Amino acid sequence: MIIIWNALSGRITSGCLVFVLFSTTLYSPPGRAGDFGLGVALGDPSMLVAQYRMAPGRWLDAGLSWNTTGRDSFYAHGDYLWNRPDIFKSKIPFFLFYGVGFRLTTREVDDKPHPDKKQETGIGVRIPVGLSHFLPDPSFEFFAQLAPVVELIPDFEIDVDGGIGFRFYF
Repeated sequence: MIIIWNALSGRITSGCLVFVLFSTTLYSPPGRAGDFGLGVALGDPSMLVAQYRMAPGRWLDAGLSWNTTGRDSFYAHGDYLWNRPDIFKSKIPFFLFYGVGFRLTTREVDDKPHPDKKQETGIGVRIPVGLSHFLPDPSFEFFAQLAPVVELIPDFEIDVDGGIGFRFYF
């Protein structure tokens, strides 16, 4: 039963993703990027990233990463971001963004992978800060970000997430 559910849930998720991407592309005004962006960030950890522009200067940001080779692990974050396009006055427009969010991690804690593997879950608060640059075609964005993290579960710990990446807006 679990195998059937895993197969179906993957197809359902893929179908929903295609629908969202297609529908947001249809409703983007000509000459203007849409409000939903997807991309990749390389860093610690490397991940798939998504961003949604809620209002001018207000964004929701998310990232997902997983590892299924060796020790299994999963990473997710969600942030509420403020964007300040007026901070830097230069010929190349950079936008400062900052915000607050959460981080969720799971990781295998045994020395060797096996069927009875133990998972450790971590939950923390993120404070992301970064710079972004949109190309003349506003559909494409480059960004760099650092995010201090205060992990609260399972133990109190200070960590830093960070990376550089790009997003394409639909």
